[in-house]
Amino acid sequence: MPDGWARATAGHAAFTMPENCQQVPLPDDAPLGYWDWVAQDSPTLDDTSVTYRIGVITQGPSAVFDNPPTDDTEFVARKLGVSSLFGRKMLSTGASPYQVEGIPDQLWRIDYFPIGGSADTSEDKNYLFVAQDDGEPEIIVIGLTGLTITEDFLTTFTSGIEVLHD
Repeated sequence: MPDGWARATAGHAAFTMPENCQQVPLPDDAPLGYWDWVAQDSPTLDDTSVTYRIGVITQGPSAVFDNPPTDDTEFVARKLGVSSLFGRKMLSTGASPYQVEGIPDQLWRIDYFPIGGSADTSEDKNYLFVAQDDGEPEIIVIGLTGLTITEDFLTTFTSGIEVLHD
């Protein structure tokens, strides 16, 4: 594990996150949509100094749409990529989803940008990861959002994503 990073788990998802990142309590009225596990670099959800946030939909894609296939992770990633997981003002880029290297057999990345903006010029960075191991039913959904996310941050984060099995 890289220096300054720690291991975390939520549902069937395991991943590395910066050591200064901490799980935060979610108020009942939190405007998070499907995200039910959140960690960030500040102790409260409404802290305006947050520079990045990691979210997990611990129930997997079935929390977002009915009867997701259990053997077509690309389809699940495409379906989630057109969902408003990061709010109504965000769209996935045309090139998303695309498969990336990682511990899971299948790891798909979806990049988002604000409506009216572009992936190249947007300061707001939003990413969705959908992962599954071949022959296993668990599909995990992890989101990453923030203003300070660099490609190095993404590479380190992505390399630590793992699917846990029952």
